[in-house]
Amino acid sequence: MSEQEKHSSRLGILGGLVRGLSGMLSRARADAQPPDPAEPEVICCDGVVHIAYRGLSDDHLYLAYRRKWTEVKFFKQRNLRVFCAGCRQRLL
Repeated sequence: MSEQEKHSSRLGILGGLVRGLSGMLSRARADAQPPDPAEPEVICCDGVVHIAYRGLSDDHLYLAYRRKWTEVKFFKQRNLRVFCAGCRQRLL
């Protein structure tokens, strides 16, 4: 067997492996469950809220004024309080 034949047979084997792996990955992506539905929007005044949260290191209460409702997910859920900016009703 010549060097060129060895090289081409190795490439054929590697090509088969790559095609097999890509097929497995595409099937895994197709079988994956759809993402969770988005949280329902809170309809209270304009969707602008004030967020009260505890600091992780010092346990002080901090306030974030005039945030959008969609920003609540970026805060830690520990002792989180969310109030509507318009009517001051507690939402969380």
